[in-house]
Amino acid sequence: MSKSSHKNAKAKAAIDAATTTINVIKKKCVQHNYHDHASDKTLKIDKNHKVSTGGVTIPFPIKLHNMLEHIESIEPELSHVIS
Repeated sequence: MSKSSHKNAKAKAAIDAATTTINVIKKKCVQHNYHDHASDKTLKIDKNHKVSTGGVTIPFPIKLHNMLEHIESIEPELSHVIS
């Protein structure tokens, strides 16, 4: 192999290595398109949107109290399970 072809092969290998490094860097780079809407002038409000209130008819503490009273007065044989 002549010196010029050896130099060309080294140069090609260096270019290939640099290209591979650039491609790896491009793959790790994530595009973030963030816009802060806190200071926007217009505000879109959906008047038909219902606010969730939890969806329970009887709150947990009341339900627990009722269950404990039921066990105590009606089914005392289950008191070893619930106490």
